Amino acid sequence: MLAYKTMENYWLDWLSTKTKSWNWDADAKQRQILSLAVGLGVNVLEAYANSPPWWMTKDRATAGGDKGSEENLLASTIDQFALYLATVVSETKTRWGVAFNYVEPFNEPMSSSWEFPGSQEGYHFQLETQNEVVKRLRSHLDTFKLQPVNVSVSDEISPTQALAPLTGMTENGTVLWAVGKLNTHGTAAVRGLDRAALKKMARDTNLKVWDSNYSDDDDSGLALAQPISQDINEMGVSAFVYGQVLNSGGSGLIQSNLWVNWMGEANRKFYVMAHYSRHIRPGMEIFSTNDPNTVGI
Repeated sequence: MLAYKTMENYWLDWLSTKTKSWNWDADAKQRQILSLAVGLGVNVLEAYANSPPWWMTKDRATAGGDKGSEENLLASTIDQFALYLATVVSETKTRWGVAFNYVEPFNEPMSSSWEFPGSQEGYHFQLETQNEVVKRLRSHLDTFKLQPVNVSVSDEISPTQALAPLTGMTENGTVLWAVGKLNTHGTAAVRGLDRAALKKMARDTNLKVWDSNYSDDDDSGLALAQPISQDINEMGVSAFVYGQVLNSGGSGLIQSNLWVNWMGEANRKFYVMAHYSRHIRPGMEIFSTNDPNTVGI
């Protein structure tokens, strides 16, 4: 795993929950980017975790477990993980004046690809563990008087992959009360079907649904326009988030190589994304059409 993909964690002394013992100087560059974004007008913020801190895991690593299909979170640290997330969200508000709207504790948690040594931080969670983390996270947020911060679930790799675990959560009354938003990823190669089913689920539970991470390798933007339209029309998303704003080749909206600190020109797909984001503004209503590739505004 490249060094720039390794995220520092704030909680150093796992024997102490007192935040004075945490390292609040960690991860300074990401915090700077966050503050810059807020300064430029970003007003909807979601915190998420690729992995729990290393000491909460069975194999003491954040880049996957020994087996990608098996639970890697120590049962004794479930509450600590939820507390960690809630504490970071709380301290971000009090220390740096940045208020998150949502917190997502998972990133493609049902995937079996998170095996050590992975190319990025990643983690497999069984559904039972996800349920417990969500409930405890909601409780800790409430303890910090962060009732306006909603818990999002669960950023699976595609709508098809997301359907089963989200069905399990939303049909479980002991979990649904803690859920504030539905998330799914939409990576081009594995987008799958079931967008309509997620749209119905969101409507039945009165929850918003996001495509919280889409990416493709087509620098022209032609491959980007279709999923934006389809996710709006077929899944009813209230947000479409492009996951590789800065990257090399065709995947980035803007050409860059983070490992050599270089940034280049915008790919054509940047302007395709801008065509939607500049014309579809907060509060607008989307009209239904007979063509899933046409967005009516």
